[in-house]
Amino acid sequence: MAQGQRRKSVLETNLSRWGGWDTGAGAQETALEVRRSDFLGVVGRSNETALGPLELDVLSWLTARWYEQQRDPEGWLRCTLYELGLDLYGRKPSGKEVRLLRGAIENLAGALITLGGFNARTGQVKPKLASMVHLVESAVWAEDLDFEVPTREHGATTGGLRGSTYQIQLASWLVHQLERQYVTYLDWRIQRKLDGLAKRLWVYLEAERYKPTSQGRENTYIVLGDKAYTALGVHHARERDRRAALKRACDRITAVDERYEDIVVESNPINRSTWRLLATRVTDAERRKAMAAIRATLAEAPAA
Repeated sequence: MAQGQRRKSVLETNLSRWGGWDTGAGAQETALEVRRSDFLGVVGRSNETALGPLELDVLSWLTARWYEQQRDPEGWLRCTLYELGLDLYGRKPSGKEVRLLRGAIENLAGALITLGGFNARTGQVKPKLASMVHLVESAVWAEDLDFEVPTREHGATTGGLRGSTYQIQLASWLVHQLERQYVTYLDWRIQRKLDGLAKRLWVYLEAERYKPTSQGRENTYIVLGDKAYTALGVHHARERDRRAALKRACDRITAVDERYEDIVVESNPINRSTWRLLATRVTDAERRKAMAAIRATLAEAPAA
């Protein structure tokens, strides 16, 4: 695949639903430690730096790289910061952006997280268990990190200048999950356009199971409460501020991803004392049908 042309990224599905991603949405705790509960159980993260949207992007890019191209049984993959930045930013990354990308890899390598309801040894979902795991086992790069941002020519022919080439080993449990195809595919072009809570909510919704409704639509909903807010990374002190933050994120997603017809925060019709987030999107079959109709119309149009 040509550099800068990635279409899909890949995230292990437990990580798509994990409540430890930092969105900046009203977070009160320090970045050193997070310990709460989401829908599956205990959520934990111990690290000097929070895992935010950039780390999520980088991890999904790395797992896609391994999953689609390299498939080393021990989890090793090779990449350059230049090609990672080119895919993420759609252009040559600046020196500052290269440093941010390197920092994101370091954060992923240093993170020790807790996944609730998951047995990392067997890959089974076990509600009463929790697994403490790493995401990146090892990262190897040149010792001399004093380098310039490589040119497109350098990136294409030599992998970049000194220090920009990485060999990264994904954690063994993560490799096993990828081998079992327990993955969530993400539209990379849309993912790049989102940030903060909107990115986090979109990734979560992409991992959800949808039920068909009518007229080529499907939907899913999330009942809002402490576990849901943990899963989505919303930590404002007041409930109304949490809902307001989610509404802004919903609007951002529908503006960027045309598949989502509507995402609303509304009173829960099943229990009026609670709220829910309801997402409605056009099915893939309906979208293909609409595109075929458009192509047919264009083909029938008389020449000017």
